[in-house]
Amino acid sequence: MPAVAFAAYPKGANMNLDYYRNKHVPWVFGLWQPYAKAYRLLVTPAGGAADSCPYEVIIEIDLEHKDDLDKANAQLTPEQAQAIDDDLVNYSQKPPSFWVLDVEKSGSNSSA
Repeated sequence: MPAVAFAAYPKGANMNLDYYRNKHVPWVFGLWQPYAKAYRLLVTPAGGAADSCPYEVIIEIDLEHKDDLDKANAQLTPEQAQAIDDDLVNYSQKPPSFWVLDVEKSGSNSSA
């Protein structure tokens, strides 16, 4: 069953979005191959209903199976895993919340 991993950075994380988008995410996504299939970077806009969202930035990572994230992390060297953790200071003042959910069903509008 497909799954999606989420890393959600809380409001007040003061994200360096340029660094996160252009350096951290492509680097980690590359290290997690072949397990990470796609990602979406979601940014909460200011104002309106978005003010009720507790997160500043959320990344969604598509996986073929829920345990693929464990496999992706298991293939990292200890140095790579530590470098990923150490890189947080370059893009966020707060660590993310992290979870993995099974995809029960999905759809799309192919005419859009």
